[in-house]
Amino acid sequence: MLHISENPLHPKLLRLDIGAGVLTKKELDAACLRPPKRGFTCTLPAHNTKAIALLSSYGFTLARQTVEGGWRGDASLNKVGLCGGTLAAQPSFTAAWLEAHRVHYFATHHINPPAVLDSERWRETFLGADFLPEAAFFIQQNHKVVAFSSLRKQTAGHWELAWFGVDPILWQTPKAALLNEGLVAMETAYMATNGIENAVIELDSTNPDAVWRLNHCPIFERETYETYHLQG
Repeated sequence: MLHISENPLHPKLLRLDIGAGVLTKKELDAACLRPPKRGFTCTLPAHNTKAIALLSSYGFTLARQTVEGGWRGDASLNKVGLCGGTLAAQPSFTAAWLEAHRVHYFATHHINPPAVLDSERWRETFLGADFLPEAAFFIQQNHKVVAFSSLRKQTAGHWELAWFGVDPILWQTPKAALLNEGLVAMETAYMATNGIENAVIELDSTNPDAVWRLNHCPIFERETYETYHLQG
C-alpha cells in the first residue's frame, strides 16, 4: 500500500513509500491529485522496473542512485602526512566537526534541500544516540575540519559507517582523494583494533566522496536503490 509522509529534515517534497514494492496506477492517481499539490520523492530498489516505469509515466525523474553494501575499509591506504584524530582524543574539535557535517550535508542534498535548523537540532541529527567519540574521525588544517567520518554501533556486532566527507571547496582538487584516503585509513585501523569485521555503508551518487569510495574501495554485497522526484 502506498504511504505518504512528511520528512521534517527535507520539507520541500512529500515522501512516497510503496511498501512491499507493488505500485498501482490508482494509488498514484490518488497521491498526485490530492490537495495541496506538493512534490514527491520516492526511493525504491533499482530492480523494481515496473514501479519505476509507472513513476516515469507520471513525470517522475531520476534524482539519485544509492548503493548500500558492506564496508571493511582498505588496509592498503595510510594517512601519512595528514593531521587528524578522533573527537575522543581532541574534543575541542567537536563544534568544527559538526559544522563540517552541516556544510557537506547541504552541498550533497541540493536536489531536495534540507530545512533550516538551529545549531542544537543539527547537533542532535549528527551526533545521535549511537555517537562514539572514539570512532568519530577528522582531519584538520589550520584548525578547520576538512574531512570527517564516524562509525556507529547499531546493535551487538552491527556497525554503520555514517556521514563522511571532505570539505566541498576541495572536491575539484587533488587533495580530496588524499583526504578520503586518510579517513579510510583511520576507519580501517579502528575496525581492526576493535575486531569489527564489517560495517554497513550507504553511497549516494550526489556525494562526490561516496562516489570516490565506490570507485576506489571494496564494497561487498551491493544493493542499488534509485530515488525519483516529481516537482510540485
